[in-house]
Amino acid sequence: MTSSPPFSAALFKSITAALGVETRPTTDAFGRPDFTINRAGMEQLRDGARAVGENDFADRIQQMLDAGGRKDLP
Repeated sequence: MTSSPPFSAALFKSITAALGVETRPTTDAFGRPDFTINRAGMEQLRDGARAVGENDFADRIQQMLDAGGRKDLP
C-alpha cells in the first residue's frame, strides 16, 4: 500500500506549474488559499492527469468543464 502526500496549496501550485497551467492565487470566504484557473488551464490540467493515468481526476475536471464552471456541483 502506498500513501500520497497531503494535498496542499503548495502541492497544487507545483503540479500546475509543472504542467504550465497559469493560475491566479486567491483566498476563499474562509480565508483559505485557493486558485483560479481559466478554461484553457483546466483543459491542460485534465490532459496532464490523463497522461499520467489519473483518469478519475481527469473525468472530474471534464465534469467541471461540461458544467461551464458552475460551483454547485456535488
